[in-house]
Amino acid sequence: MVIHRTPDKTIRLLRLASHTKLIFALYIFNFIICTLLFMVFENKPIGDALWWCTVTWFTVGYGDLYPLTGYGRLFGMYVIISSHIFIVLLTANVVAKLSQYRAEAALEEERRLHKQEMALLRARFPGSNKPFTAIIQQNKFTAFVKRVNRT
Repeated sequence: MVIHRTPDKTIRLLRLASHTKLIFALYIFNFIICTLLFMVFENKPIGDALWWCTVTWFTVGYGDLYPLTGYGRLFGMYVIISSHIFIVLLTANVVAKLSQYRAEAALEEERRLHKQEMALLRARFPGSNKPFTAIIQQNKFTAFVKRVNRT
């Protein structure tokens, strides 16, 4: 079965998945709901339910607490799958944000260097009719050739 998505739906899904704070809030909300539902399904105190949910959520699985009822086991599968999905989404969003910040910093540094280079060229060639971009390209090519010849 192939699911067809229009570009608008895909873009909306990507935008929704790129909200780190929203995913973190859903992560915490899901954890709390899972704890409370385990407490209800298995008739356990809040401490035991919190312990089971934490151990299951982070895939430690000590085995001291586990669901005994059918609904509890089905719910346990949901907890395992949802925890993996939320951890993956949260990690991917943090990495994407860090990559975005790094790319923006690199672009800003490149702009700063370009302005500096343009100022040097203007000082070096006052009143020149030759476009500065051609001079920059020539200088970059010369630097590239020098690097290649060194190796």
